[in-house]
Amino acid sequence: MMLAGWMVLGGVVHLVRSWIPSASQASKSVDPSVVPQTRAFLLFVVALICFVVLIPWLGFTAATWLFAFGMIWYQGSAWYQALCVSTLLVLGIRLLFGMLFHVQLPAGVLGLP
Repeated sequence: MMLAGWMVLGGVVHLVRSWIPSASQASKSVDPSVVPQTRAFLLFVVALICFVVLIPWLGFTAATWLFAFGMIWYQGSAWYQALCVSTLLVLGIRLLFGMLFHVQLPAGVLGLP
């Protein structure tokens, strides 16, 4: 829990620092490349919120697969690459945490594995 707290705090500090312009950037006009980055960041935040909301309904495996597939596909990979990588990611997490560490991952209301 402490490690997760420190990681969240570090992420917030990094996020705030990225939004505060430095002295050299303050005199420059708005960079047009910032708009797609902001859009991608907001999409990621919305997808992460949806992921957290879907875990109790779909279960960890299905929600994680959907989140990983969507994010990989959005970043420009072909759908079949996103399918393979997200499937391997979910299988790896299930094997590592579910079978090796015996962590009970949420099954969800639908009872999906």
